[in-house]
Amino acid sequence: MSMALAACGATGSASSTAKPATIRHTKTEAHSVDISATKLTGVDTQLRLVPSSSSPVSKGLSTTAVAPASIATAGGAQTISLPIVGGNFTFDTTDHHITGIVDHSGGFRLTGGSSPAVTVVDLNINLSTKVVTATVNGSPNVPLFTLSGTADLARQGVHDVITGLTASVSPHTTAAVKAMLGSSGTVGDLTITASTTA
Repeated sequence: MSMALAACGATGSASSTAKPATIRHTKTEAHSVDISATKLTGVDTQLRLVPSSSSPVSKGLSTTAVAPASIATAGGAQTISLPIVGGNFTFDTTDHHITGIVDHSGGFRLTGGSSPAVTVVDLNINLSTKVVTATVNGSPNVPLFTLSGTADLARQGVHDVITGLTASVSPHTTAAVKAMLGSSGTVGDLTITASTTA
């Protein structure tokens, strides 16, 4: 399953094999984003599922939303929108490094094939460790995805937007998730769109 995140740390001592994400500062029109200890107050993260060996579509799976999340389909691609309910991040204008967390409500459910259904809710994106955790089939703080890529942080209207991150199946996730998506592979792209307050 390949996904794209548009707006979410994990436990486990083993290190991820995914290439760590880096952050690139992006100027928008006449100003650049300059954020320090910013609190997140809303909007969403979008996970765009892209064709790959870990794609639910490629595997013949059905992906449905768990409220208040939603799923939209356009051009044959699915995007899961996960409402942001809290978190924070800090952007260092010296080295263009971003740290922090993004908390969400709702999630998605995977069904189909010969494996039991998997329900994923309350995703947490740790921008510091580049790990996404979630409650999976009732078990909290399960490593779900690892993040890689070069992230851009920009101001779009009244929102701060982080793009450029790709989610892959975590090697430390549960057997149930691996049975659905495989033990590795790209799931999709993330886009984080947040309302913020200092």
